[in-house]
Amino acid sequence: MSREPRPEPTRKTYRGDSVVAKEEGDMRERGSVVLGILMAVIAGLLLAGPARAIEVGQKAPDFTLAAPGGKPVKLADLLGKGPV
Repeated sequence: MSREPRPEPTRKTYRGDSVVAKEEGDMRERGSVVLGILMAVIAGLLLAGPARAIEVGQKAPDFTLAAPGGKPVKLADLLGKGPV
């Protein structure tokens, strides 16, 4: 008695066309957002230009930073107190 091989069962997942289209659209949108952010970062770096460095012996530019407790401290206020 000869047996014919049974066909293997196939699994089909039915998804609506709108679901597939929405997922593809989301992926394209994410890619566009990432590309836009990348282009903005590159443009910012190119337009910023090089930072100016001071040479040895030049006076440092005055600036203000927040000390612990939130009190502002200026570099000019510290110059007469010795090395900073």
